[in-house]
Amino acid sequence: MRRPSGFEVELGVVPVSWADIDPVDPGTRRVVSDGHRVVHDPAGVLAALSAACRTVNEAPAGRGTPGDARW
Repeated sequence: MRRPSGFEVELGVVPVSWADIDPVDPGTRRVVSDGHRVVHDPAGVLAALSAACRTVNEAPAGRGTPGDARW
């Protein structure tokens, strides 16, 4: 949805499994890292996902590990 200001709002309805954090799916990490705002999260599932996507020690798929030249 595009607001009159030009700001774009995108809403998604997905199964809870989309927010699995062990491990975080690379596509999910990309979506969350691109920017998000949680609107309703009574069980804290999306808060946990947000925190997992901010974790420096968790290497994105195919990029090695922290300290590795590919990181």
